Amino acid sequence: MTARRAVLACGVVLAVMFLVSSTSTAATVSPPAGTWVPVSSPLVSGGDLASVSCVAVSDCWAVGFSQPNRSDYSMTEHWKGAKWTTVAIPDRADDHLSSIDCVSSSDCWSVGSAGTGVLIEHWNGTDWSMVHTPPVTGTISQLNSVTCTSSLDCWAAGDRGVGDDAGDPVYAMAEHWNGSTWSVVSVPNGTVAKEHPPTYLTGVSCVGPADCWASGDYDLFFGLSDWVTPVFAHWNGTRWTTTTTADGSQDGTGVAGITCISSSECWAVGSRNDGSDGNSQTLTERWNGTRWSIVKTPDVSTSSDDRLASVTCTSGSNCWAVGSELGYDGPPTPALTEHWNGSNWSIAPSAQVSKKSDYFLNSVTCTDADDCWSVGNSASGALVEWLVRPTSISIRPTSGPPGTRVTVWGVGFTFDKPVTVTYQSDHSGKAVETNLACNASTTVNGVFSCKVSIPVLNAGLPGPHTVTATSGGSTASASFDLTGERLPTSAGARQAQGWWGSS
Repeated sequence: MTARRAVLACGVVLAVMFLVSSTSTAATVSPPAGTWVPVSSPLVSGGDLASVSCVAVSDCWAVGFSQPNRSDYSMTEHWKGAKWTTVAIPDRADDHLSSIDCVSSSDCWSVGSAGTGVLIEHWNGTDWSMVHTPPVTGTISQLNSVTCTSSLDCWAAGDRGVGDDAGDPVYAMAEHWNGSTWSVVSVPNGTVAKEHPPTYLTGVSCVGPADCWASGDYDLFFGLSDWVTPVFAHWNGTRWTTTTTADGSQDGTGVAGITCISSSECWAVGSRNDGSDGNSQTLTERWNGTRWSIVKTPDVSTSSDDRLASVTCTSGSNCWAVGSELGYDGPPTPALTEHWNGSNWSIAPSAQVSKKSDYFLNSVTCTDADDCWSVGNSASGALVEWLVRPTSISIRPTSGPPGTRVTVWGVGFTFDKPVTVTYQSDHSGKAVETNLACNASTTVNGVFSCKVSIPVLNAGLPGPHTVTATSGGSTASASFDLTGERLPTSAGARQAQGWWGSS
């Protein structure tokens, strides 16, 4: 392993040694909307989740590695709407998965390293399988990030080296999937020194087959000093070109993750050495279609190591970045989560499960403005966090005659609690309420789904008609438009047609 990979692996091991994991007990408390909270995930020995990708609110994947026998093995976890479960994957000792991206529920790609070589695996909707990769020049290589625009167009980015020593050359590397094979595509290295600046690509994001950005950094060695500066590479459909960044070279600076919303808006996040006593502080850079520029982000403290590892956006006014805020002389800290509202970045609350532990987040993804997941590591291994949504329900269909079967889907409710669903109507100033057989409980992140029938008892009543769900101390309602002919108003006619509500 290279010196760089050894340092990263050592950092993960040290972090895991000193952390205390989240517990499933704390997930039964429902904090305010907009708070990041740990949720239950399978306990694995020394696990670390490096990346997460979702194709729907009930279909997410997370990948990383575990250490069952003091050796690293690749690991995958799957969310299907109720809980996270581990899924078998072909692996060998010293396998790491670093990134995942899903095109659909039956088409996901994950990349990483296998010993000293590249690792690529594919999910076909049933099984994970290793995929052949082309030979790479060099003694060691790894892929750190993958992204797809379609099932016929994926990019993976990483680096390859020609030696095991810190001073040996390291080169940026990219591989492309065309729907049938992976191939190595040349990426120019460095833009500052002509010696052999080691270049590492840590992230890649595409908005189309001819518009991709890769982020990373390159190291400049001056005697015993190691100066790092961010580097970006752009794919125009024909070739990769590197470009300068807004941030100058300094010890401890680097970009870890990138995401693009359009050809004129991308975000990259990382850290730079701006804190006291040589501590890292957060770094974000934004692409506006013409140039990269630094955008100010808040830090917890100048005396803590504040780092951002991943960023995702659902729009130009809604982005999330996650990382860590390690305070060496203070109490344990939660993971660092920051939000972009279109004007500025702000630190978002992150629930702390244990007062004795720190948390580290490596990756974040969102299916919409409110449904977001992030993953990382804690003392016992894998860490999964979820963004608490505002309490609400949706019903489908929203109208129909008595007896209509309706699906009720709720989010933001009290965690791990039974759900009660009622149906209310108003008639002649008097409320009529009916309990519906929901037979559901909320999941570890306050979500539930059940099917109910609109009661025939209320046929003919004018609106409003309301479906209400309650779980613990959480309640939300939605309207239902009852259709069909209004029943006769005489008591005899109502009884004859089976309506026995109060008059």
